[in-house]
Amino acid sequence: MSLKVLSIATGGGHSCAVFEGGLKCWGSNFLGMLGLEDSESRGDGPGEMGDNLPFVNLGQARVVSVMPGTDSHTCALLTGGRVKCWGDNDFGQLGIEIFTDRGGRPAEMGDQLPFVNLGSGRSAQQLAAGANHTCAILDDGSLKCWGSNKNGQLGLGDVLLRGSSPGDMGDNLPAVQLGSSRVRQIAAGSVHTCALLDDAGIIKCWGWDFGFQDAPVMPDSPLAVVNLGGLVAFEVVAGGISSCASLSDGTVRCWTVPNHAYEPVQPYPPVSFGSSAAARHLGIAGGRGCALLGDASVWCWEIRSPSGAPRATQIQLGPGRSALQMATSGGRERHHGCALLDDDSVKCWGLNDQGQLGVGDATSRNGSVTEPLLAVDLGKQG
Repeated sequence: MSLKVLSIATGGGHSCAVFEGGLKCWGSNFLGMLGLEDSESRGDGPGEMGDNLPFVNLGQARVVSVMPGTDSHTCALLTGGRVKCWGDNDFGQLGIEIFTDRGGRPAEMGDQLPFVNLGSGRSAQQLAAGANHTCAILDDGSLKCWGSNKNGQLGLGDVLLRGSSPGDMGDNLPAVQLGSSRVRQIAAGSVHTCALLDDAGIIKCWGWDFGFQDAPVMPDSPLAVVNLGGLVAFEVVAGGISSCASLSDGTVRCWTVPNHAYEPVQPYPPVSFGSSAAARHLGIAGGRGCALLGDASVWCWEIRSPSGAPRATQIQLGPGRSALQMATSGGRERHHGCALLDDDSVKCWGLNDQGQLGVGDATSRNGSVTEPLLAVDLGKQG
């Protein structure tokens, strides 16, 4: 019997699946983001998946969820609200108070991989990972971010990175100041961050948009509020330089995030799915958004539509198949997504240059009738 997948997640060039007994990741691995203590990609050649794909060694900790970054690192939320991160660490995004990468060499995982210090008595409830920064919603409703901060993506009113030097983390890492609001959900793009707050579904964003700004968020610059036209946001996602939200009128709106708050962020026109079903879950990567709808279908679209309202196309999951979960992620030029289907299989679409689709080759597939998707072999129980 195949391993039972509990959840899926995708990053810039890799994908992961959480099981009752652990975690498996596949795709790009040149900086150890698969956590397999080597730098060999998995999933782009024969014999690399299934039972030949090892579980990620996280020591005695049990995985609750996984959050691959939009580039080359991965973080896991573990039992007890503890966090471990591995892969690229050039900017302190692993939160282990050194610059050294982890996960690409022997004896770097398991109990040798330290937990992220979130502060005295604090635990994480949710994670988000951008290209070179990571954020966590804590048990007290506050938000802490660490890693690269060149563009103000940590929301701390400066451009100093955090997480690479002794004393950066724990109680010394400030929380993002969001007033009296508690953070309901967090999303991280390549160099920006958005938070969905608990007061009437408001979204605030900070960081950098490559398109037209010339300065990062600074101490005297308030966070940018997204203009939702009086609607309530249910979910926010981020990837590359864009973000999207599902709203209380059943629509999905996307925007490119500015790094100032001179005016509220104005989203693009609503996405048209060609279906009456509302979006249940969103994803975004490489300038493309995707949505899992209430009828268990998956649709994707180009965020910046030259003809006004973006029109989505349906991902063909296979005859009679429907999606239980969906995940998409990636940087500015990269896009792939995966879906957990009703028959417990996983299928992925999009860019496949590093084997991130997990089907034993490097051929990209768009999930159309002419480019059908293949199921990922994740191995057997026992």
